[in-house]
Amino acid sequence: MGKAIVCDENKEPGNRSRLWIAKDVCHVLERNTGSSEMEGMLLSQSELKKDLNVRSTAFSKMHHLRFLRMHFDERFDYRALLLKKELCKEIYLPSEENLVELVMRGSQLVEIDWNENQPIGKLKKLDLSHSQHLIGIPNLSGAISLETLNLEGCKRLVKVPSYLKNLDKLQCLDLSDCQNLKDGIEYLPLNIRNLRLGGTAIEEVPSSIGCLLGLLYLVLKNCKRLKSLPENIWKLEHLKYLDLGDCLNLEKLPEISNDRISSSLRNLSISGCKRLKSITELPSSLTILSAYNCSSLQTISSWRTPTAQDLLGEECCVHASDRQDKKKRHKGYEYRFDNCLKLDHNTRNNLIAYGAHRRILCAAQDIDDISFIKTVYPGDEIPEWFSYQTDGGNSIQIRLPPNWFDVSDPYFKIAFCAAFVLNKSGPLTYIEFEFDFKTNKINGNEHVYNHNDCWSHLAITNPNDHHVFISYQTIDLRRVFGENWSSFCSNVTKASFRVFIWGANVITWKINKCGFELLK
Repeated sequence: MGKAIVCDENKEPGNRSRLWIAKDVCHVLERNTGSSEMEGMLLSQSELKKDLNVRSTAFSKMHHLRFLRMHFDERFDYRALLLKKELCKEIYLPSEENLVELVMRGSQLVEIDWNENQPIGKLKKLDLSHSQHLIGIPNLSGAISLETLNLEGCKRLVKVPSYLKNLDKLQCLDLSDCQNLKDGIEYLPLNIRNLRLGGTAIEEVPSSIGCLLGLLYLVLKNCKRLKSLPENIWKLEHLKYLDLGDCLNLEKLPEISNDRISSSLRNLSISGCKRLKSITELPSSLTILSAYNCSSLQTISSWRTPTAQDLLGEECCVHASDRQDKKKRHKGYEYRFDNCLKLDHNTRNNLIAYGAHRRILCAAQDIDDISFIKTVYPGDEIPEWFSYQTDGGNSIQIRLPPNWFDVSDPYFKIAFCAAFVLNKSGPLTYIEFEFDFKTNKINGNEHVYNHNDCWSHLAITNPNDHHVFISYQTIDLRRVFGENWSSFCSNVTKASFRVFIWGANVITWKINKCGFELLK
């Protein structure tokens, strides 16, 4: 309905407040029929049926233009939009003083010739991502309202300008895949919350990173020249996500001292850090750790598992009105050490396997309100705390105890383990389990109720390498038996468990051993 109202504003597209239909945008830009009525314009190259030739004065009359989004590819004739003087003698951008959002992804811009007095005080978002010819970040000294700056894929950028530190409202800065950018990282505004530097040429993260106390997300993935991190990176008490994946020259993580540990870090990725040999300590707050393909990693000296007191204390600190939201955010743990074949015995069995056991016990006792735990690490033995185990094969037959379920709680909690080997795997290989509930024979018939779930994408690439998978899961008995689940469960006396591996392509696998544990 809103679009119809805009279309009825005027028969001439240039006299409307907003344009989003490609033919209308082309009409205005090619014929220079824009007016002061124009407030917003959207153009996507995919909607164009022919080449578009934009006049250099196309925006000159649009004094109230606030939103400009243009997504381009090579078919666009940029000659009128290139701001390099030798390529275009004259260019008229919309009146900057009203500009709130400027999005020109994939443009052929070389530079935007703004100065420190440019009237861009209302600009909140600037997106020039994948503008591969852009040689410098525009002068944004006057962009005091800027919140988002996206320069992803601008491969010719080499440094961050010093004035950026004065943009107090900037919260999101994306410099991902700016392959030649290596200087000026110290010029970051203190209030930034989302910082993406993956794929840049930086060799070190400056110690000034510790001053970004509001930082939530830090992405350094694929920084192949990155050699070190400052110790005060653990001082970022609000940091939740840290991605160091595929930093091929990173040899160590900074040590954690008691006064600098980040209690909020939930997600850490060090996957593909092939020169990382040891880790002194990992934060106990991690819910997701991706460490697969760390081919040189030998030892983790310390990784404290949260105690019941820690978890109960954390829950007490959460206001009752926020607990439901907290549950939505924190649903489980996932720790991945696929292909970390050099891990020593202590790290595998005492830190990883035993740590998983402690977390499972907390979950089973409702101390930690989670729905799953997934852990993968190299090895070929089932931890001894699994009550039901096989010496070979992928299935277990179980006789359930009389009190195997709680009539007041429909969530049935189990843990299982599989020691397996993949002889051949495709890019998408999954591990899945199947659980069958079996009733007493009634009139000679035994009823079987089935539950199965696909759990984890395996990142194992080398054939014949042995790994162990440990998982905790809750099964909602209402989904298995229906609303009268407790009546049906009263007749269930036996169960069978089976675990198997499958993939999109042809794979060959073998479950050497498996284990199962009923949790009350």
